[in-house]
Amino acid sequence: MKITKQQLKQIIKEEISAVADLVDTPMSEQEYSGPSKEETIDAIRLRLIAEHGSDPIFKEAERLGLVDEMAKAIYDEDPDFADQEGGDILSQDELKRFLSIARMNRAYRKNPEYFNEGLRDYVRGQSRSPDVEVPGGGVRSVKGVKSSIMDSLEDAIQAAQRGDFETVATRVANLEAFVKALKKVGEIK
Repeated sequence: MKITKQQLKQIIKEEISAVADLVDTPMSEQEYSGPSKEETIDAIRLRLIAEHGSDPIFKEAERLGLVDEMAKAIYDEDPDFADQEGGDILSQDELKRFLSIARMNRAYRKNPEYFNEGLRDYVRGQSRSPDVEVPGGGVRSVKGVKSSIMDSLEDAIQAAQRGDFETVATRVANLEAFVKALKKVGEIK
């Protein structure tokens, strides 16, 4: 297919006209969606480095390779953090919290099976493992309590073999608390 000179001139005029219209259009009217999520997270990371680079908590995050993960956690909570004025430096507690979230996110990515407890039919007809309050041990899932019983038994046996009966006594007390918690939810009688 051949293009005549006249057709070529017309195409060039249309292109020039389109570019001229774009140049004449103010920036506010042109489509701009702002920085991407990745660009914003990168800006948050740079702000963390600038404002908290010498902080021991930040140094720990760097050592663990969690700076990017911290930036993602901050973005998830406050997408505008990178744009806020300089006086909004994170407190020590906030840094610790975001480091903790970063650690949890990494652990979840590496071992999702630990976080996705399978659905089971429990004694009371519940669809998933109920939470159990262990006296002196906080709130755990039934599956977690059962796992802790096994760990405590193994520790008690090893401590007894070493002759460390103080540890044995501690593990036995833990076992009693675990059994009491399982009885409370009807897992054992």
